[in-house]
Amino acid sequence: MKNGKLKKLLALIICGSMALGMAACGSTTENTESQKESQSESEQQSQSQEPETEKTEDDLDNVDLNTTLLLALNVMYNDADSAYYGNEVGPVIKVTGDGQYTVTFDCATDLTDAAKQAGVKGLKYLTSIYIKDYAVTSGKLGASNLTSCNIKWDKIVVDGVELTITNGEAKSGIKTSGIFDTNDPINAWDGSAVAEVEVVDEEAHVINLTTGDNPQKIEVTFTLSETVFK
Repeated sequence: MKNGKLKKLLALIICGSMALGMAACGSTTENTESQKESQSESEQQSQSQEPETEKTEDDLDNVDLNTTLLLALNVMYNDADSAYYGNEVGPVIKVTGDGQYTVTFDCATDLTDAAKQAGVKGLKYLTSIYIKDYAVTSGKLGASNLTSCNIKWDKIVVDGVELTITNGEAKSGIKTSGIFDTNDPINAWDGSAVAEVEVVDEEAHVINLTTGDNPQKIEVTFTLSETVFK
């Protein structure tokens, strides 16, 4: 009898242990599922909070050019080694009045296929780097829709190196043609507004920046004043 009672007691203990184990497994599964659901909700919230991507140039067709000036940094190449003499254009910014703005040109993202195929790999062998009304460059306007607009160079950086501005006075950004076109801050014909340039070929009007062997990115920060639309 004692042996029978002992067997029954052992059986009850084993069954109880199995039940507890199954309950623990169920709890672990529920916790795992709960964690997955929580992670999924967190990812959805994170995705919904991501900022909108910048507008493409196609969206510029909807810009009111009567009240908005489109500006971009232009790089005019004079590269005999690559036989490339084209004008490259950086990202476009929108200007609606006076204030400080920045335009950029990055060879990693802004060079055209034509420039790449020619072998252009940096900001070398240039005639000029200047800011121009993109609405004129793209053929949307024949002249800028401005009565007046002055520009002053604030800061010019090449590959993280700030250049020395030699002419920080405000000047009109509008040419006699009526087009907003600054000519500089880098110009082999009329002179540059920074010190870190060297003449490569004076007769052919070719210059290089002296900040490195193969500069890649330039950022130009400037202030506009007396901006009046027609």
